[in-house]
Amino acid sequence: MLNIGLIGKSDSLELQIKELNTYDGIAIQGKSSVGTKDLDSDYSYTIPEYNRVELLERSDALILDDHTLLPYELIKDAIKRNKHIFFADYPEYSNLQFEELVKLIDESGTIVQVKNPYMYNPAVNWIRKKLSTPFYMDIDLKLDFNNKNEIPLIELIIMLLKVSTLELKKVKPLYFKNEVKEYRYNNIRFEFDNSSVVNLKILKWDKDRKFTIHTITNNEIINANILKPSVDSTTGYSSLKGLKFSNEFESFFSAIKRQSFPKTGMRDYFEAKKATDEIINNVTFPTS
Repeated sequence: MLNIGLIGKSDSLELQIKELNTYDGIAIQGKSSVGTKDLDSDYSYTIPEYNRVELLERSDALILDDHTLLPYELIKDAIKRNKHIFFADYPEYSNLQFEELVKLIDESGTIVQVKNPYMYNPAVNWIRKKLSTPFYMDIDLKLDFNNKNEIPLIELIIMLLKVSTLELKKVKPLYFKNEVKEYRYNNIRFEFDNSSVVNLKILKWDKDRKFTIHTITNNEIINANILKPSVDSTTGYSSLKGLKFSNEFESFFSAIKRQSFPKTGMRDYFEAKKATDEIINNVTFPTS
């Protein structure tokens, strides 16, 4: 039985608890929550509340909805003691701190996973299994200019870095900012160690919402709209509705059970974070 502790905001913890209750072999030991709910619910009474130090003692693994609620020193202590961690947000530490955490994870064998929702998307999974190198990938994303809940840049970069196991060599950003604030266009070209290329295009505009991936490899041309469970390629049209893919919690628990690398570990996230920082530091107009 894997004992789970949850740390985060009350509303989001309730959703996580409902999902976790569907897994066998999982026991929710307790929660350490912040914020209040307008209405009480069953989970408020059935899941005990602990302070964070006591919750760490009681748990084999922690799910952090908000990493800032657990001090960095406690994060290090948890990793040293083989307390597995799932970051359900994107941690913000200095480069030296990330390097320290990666080293501790390697030494301890602790499973530390950072959320990466697109790696569990049916179309992305399908492309990943079909991909051969070298390849060219064009990602075309259109977002509502006035929507504040936009997709974080780092989320996209994690996806494209993890879709293959290549080493990133060059990042070339090009940004256009319309002066009358009607649109903003970002183009980022990623070049890898075997001549593979990913071209990421992000258009913020008040028109259509779009998220497509066009991929060309030695063996196949693939077109996918990741907002829909289907792909079209030179081998034909494929509906993905009947395919079963794991989700992030399943992947986390499986990595713990097998003592294997998670789909997105701290080292993966750190590489994506460095690429994101490089982009933001080398363009006139950042994305936010």
